[in-house]
Amino acid sequence: MLVIGHRGCGKSTILNKVAEELTEDFYIVSFSISDILNMNDVETIDILISIYLQIIDSMVENKINVIFATFEKVMASLKSKLKLTEANFNLLKTITFKIKVENDFRIALREEFKDKVESLNNAISE
Repeated sequence: MLVIGHRGCGKSTILNKVAEELTEDFYIVSFSISDILNMNDVETIDILISIYLQIIDSMVENKINVIFATFEKVMASLKSKLKLTEANFNLLKTITFKIKVENDFRIALREEFKDKVESLNNAISE
């Protein structure tokens, strides 16, 4: 679903109403993409990656223990390829931060995910 419109026209209001009605049957994750991405440098893959990260992060925070094997493989690959080796950090939050502020990281992340979009879509649908 794509909701577009000028500032103040009621986009958030209508989405919040829809989310409220769907809460009993679906797991709802709400967030603003502009809080996550640098809106001056956005590609479709960035939006998909951000959606995946927000869903996984929400599930972790709410202690919903679902294993996304495909996603975990990608995250392990990212951790090594993108040199995310700091001890005691939250990988999802680190990636989310780096997506917004580091251009080289965004480029590397796009490259890592571009061939995995279909399998990630299937994994997230589970």
